[in-house]
Amino acid sequence: MNPSCLFPQLPPMKHLALVIGLLLTIPLVGCSSSVEGRLPTYKVTGTVKYKGAPLEAADVILQFPELKIASFARTNAAGEFELATYDRADGAPAGGANITVTKWEQLPPSDAKIPGDPGYDPAMAYMPEKQPALLVPAKYTDFNTSGLKVVVNASSANPPLNIELQD
Repeated sequence: MNPSCLFPQLPPMKHLALVIGLLLTIPLVGCSSSVEGRLPTYKVTGTVKYKGAPLEAADVILQFPELKIASFARTNAAGEFELATYDRADGAPAGGANITVTKWEQLPPSDAKIPGDPGYDPAMAYMPEKQPALLVPAKYTDFNTSGLKVVVNASSANPPLNIELQD
């Protein structure tokens, strides 16, 4: 297509500049700094202890039933966590939440045969060698039985969420 057909009153070099300028602006259409549909989130940190000791590699989930959304964190070696909803450590939405805490035994890598190995049996492909053990009381793994609740404030100064699990 000849650009002079579209803009006959412009000199040829200006046609090229106009076409290049239009092509450069196309990727910018629709870009925005905010993501539509996301609730505002607020920093929430805390710790999890079980039997008085920090609980490492535990999964903490806050379920916000009225908002139909959840926030997640995994504890570090000191039992500390920082909640995430949409992005890493972005916090949690404001509102009332039910909490679960789950920690499973870490199993060693499997010695099971993989496709292509002599003796590979597809029927055994998804059978774990051993079921991992739950390392916290089962009541904490269910929102209905954990008894753990919190209200996240629409503030950057939410108090730390300190969770002490009991047998």
